Amino acid sequence: ESAIAKVNGKVALEDDQIKDGDYVEVIPVVSGG
Repeated sequence: ESAIAKVNGKVALEDDQIKDGDYVEVIPVVSGG
């Protein structure tokens, strides 16, 4: 399974730093049908 992390409404890249107070969402990605 996979997931996408969004920080403050933008998709976070692996090298992005997450700071205290950032709004983080984790969106599950469902593969297949």
